[in-house]
Amino acid sequence: MLEAQEKKVKCSPVVRFVGGGALSETTCQILADVLGRSVETVESPQNVGAVGAAAVIAVGLGLIPSFAEAKKLIPVSRSFSPNSNNKAVYDRNYEVFKKLYYNNRKSFALLNSSGL
Repeated sequence: MLEAQEKKVKCSPVVRFVGGGALSETTCQILADVLGRSVETVESPQNVGAVGAAAVIAVGLGLIPSFAEAKKLIPVSRSFSPNSNNKAVYDRNYEVFKKLYYNNRKSFALLNSSGL
């Protein structure tokens, strides 16, 4: 997804990872290694959707002056730096994945069709 997005617009060099997956340090480190970018998590990353919604409402109601100020209320709790020693392995496996996906597109379409 990041690859596709970067073709349209420049993305942040730091990825803020949220949701249940962000609770795992291993998953966060793998993501940093794969992307070659720093990955940040926040407190209670599984609840950040609700926190973000509350921040948007607070800015809209004028309780917080701006989104820049709201961002200060959601501080980074952990940061994971990419380990370049692991990237080569992930890059090789990603190339294999892309080839497998390309070669199996017709099979995926058949599996996802409603022709049963």
